[in-house]
Amino acid sequence: MIKRFDLNKLPRVKAVVVWGEKELPKDTKENRLYLWNDFLKIGSDIKEQVILEKCYRQKPGECSVLIYTSGTTGMPKGVMLSHDNVCWEAIPMMEAVMVSAPELPFITHRVVSYLPLSHIAGLSVDIMAHIYGGHELYFARPDALAGTLVLTLNWAKPTIFFAVPRIWEKFEEKLKEIGASKP
Repeated sequence: MIKRFDLNKLPRVKAVVVWGEKELPKDTKENRLYLWNDFLKIGSDIKEQVILEKCYRQKPGECSVLIYTSGTTGMPKGVMLSHDNVCWEAIPMMEAVMVSAPELPFITHRVVSYLPLSHIAGLSVDIMAHIYGGHELYFARPDALAGTLVLTLNWAKPTIFFAVPRIWEKFEEKLKEIGASKP
């Protein structure tokens, strides 16, 4: 269900895209609210040349995305990352991937993203580096950390998987549990 909020208090927000819903509330008069499928149709008639011109007009230092601090040491804060920052970050990430798997330079890697895209690791490790590398990117379900991540991994069969230590520890615990139950 779509949570109610007042977009009038956010005049600089251009649009809100709702994912996972089949319809917008009947009483909505907000023209900046889109369902995911409707959002995908926007711009389908725009010529590629127009898109490329916009890309070429981007300048270093201009805001590309917002990420958020975790709030572990205080209130979470939004941080603006520039286009050049995001691109610069993708290059060493891809270099690290290629150093760790030099025998696989010409395959199309598959990656599973399970972190929020507003998290720096979710953005830079899961997304930007692999867009830069032209890899296949699969998104885990929202309940990935509640147990469905393994299903996504089995389905996508990633060649690269980034995880924090606790995720690897959970994998280890499950493997030990399975191993202990087998003769």
